[in-house]
Amino acid sequence: MYVPAFWLLFRPLKDKLGLIKRAVRRHRQLRTEFRYIPPIHAIGVELRQNYASTEAGLISSHGKGEIDFASVGRPAINTEVRLLNTGELWVRSDSMFSGYHKNPQKTAEVLIDGWLHTGDAVNINEKGHLIFLDRMDHMGQLRTGTRYAPQYIEGRLRFSPIYQGCHGTRQ
Repeated sequence: MYVPAFWLLFRPLKDKLGLIKRAVRRHRQLRTEFRYIPPIHAIGVELRQNYASTEAGLISSHGKGEIDFASVGRPAINTEVRLLNTGELWVRSDSMFSGYHKNPQKTAEVLIDGWLHTGDAVNINEKGHLIFLDRMDHMGQLRTGTRYAPQYIEGRLRFSPIYQGCHGTRQ
């Protein structure tokens, strides 16, 4: 059933809209554009997320058939990742920068023993995908000492069926 729909409806629609086989988006969680993803995937456009930084280059991306809307994909080829107990991601790769221009003090703060301290809080799921939470300095902390990512929680709640049922599709 999908094949006739693709040729009769989706392919002409993709041509009219100027869409391609796949699209890539930046590393923050999907927010208001989340409602457009199922239709985009339905017409055959893979929306892949990636995670990159100026200092480290491409850190992770979704591979073909590995799209998970909650993640930013697996680490890129020749990229090592390390997750500290604090939740901060450290990265080491061949495409990493060698230091900040004329600022050795800042370089020494973020580049230690070949590892870049990204300042980003992430989790790694059972598939090896990185889950971007927030910047470390935006993380909240409970009285118990447990750290949490307010933006991550807000994003998950915003698209939960319970929230949608109570508040409609408010943006």
